[in-house]
Amino acid sequence: MFMRTAPTSLHVNPFNGVIYKMQIKGQRIEGRLYETRHGPLHHPDSVPVERRKRPVAESDLIPPDPASHWLPLLVIE
Repeated sequence: MFMRTAPTSLHVNPFNGVIYKMQIKGQRIEGRLYETRHGPLHHPDSVPVERRKRPVAESDLIPPDPASHWLPLLVIE
């Protein structure tokens, strides 16, 4: 998850974040943008104990409209 916040902000707001599902492809890492249900992040007690270390599950990721974000594909080389 990558989050953007104002330099003067005291708190991190995951609603300002984006999640990329990362995959190694040869000598680089590619990430596809996903929207997510934020419930597991805001209410960790609602997540079963065995999922709390990694509260966001595959079922929480939602493919977005590719035109909805300036960086739908993230590439790290």
